[in-house]
Amino acid sequence: GRETLGFQMPAPMGLRDDVLALVSSLPVVFWAGRRTFLAALRSVWYRTLDGATLVAVAVGASWLYSLAVTLTGGGDVLYDTASVTVTVVLLGQWLTARACVRADRAAQRMLGLVPTYSVLNRDGWSVLLPTSDVVVGDVVLVQSGRRIPVDGEVIDAETGDDWDQR
Repeated sequence: GRETLGFQMPAPMGLRDDVLALVSSLPVVFWAGRRTFLAALRSVWYRTLDGATLVAVAVGASWLYSLAVTLTGGGDVLYDTASVTVTVVLLGQWLTARACVRADRAAQRMLGLVPTYSVLNRDGWSVLLPTSDVVVGDVVLVQSGRRIPVDGEVIDAETGDDWDQR
């Protein structure tokens, strides 16, 4: 970050840069990313590979490589890559969960639009039944301005006050 932002500042407490990066990556990789690692272990246990396995291998390889470099005297490390990867994956999971909740709410609102009862024509009589009891072949009567309770085919249509007096 120093090279990118163009300033020079020593690491706090006299630590080497790679040791500071190691310490700062620990909570991100092993606390925030623990669900990803557990999901990867589960998928390996069941002999299936998925996105969690890919992420865990990438994060684990970059972090372990960086640890080896840190323990052997320091150098260029990839702790930041592992931390950013975990963060981006968690952000993606959060956005996906949020979208699923919104889609579920929208579906619930759409289901709320379905009328509870339907008026059916049975042998010339108007019968009020729950919409869930409508079956294929039933003739549903829909008054002007009312919601249509089920999908179907229009077999006859009338408008105006004549229909209300039936």
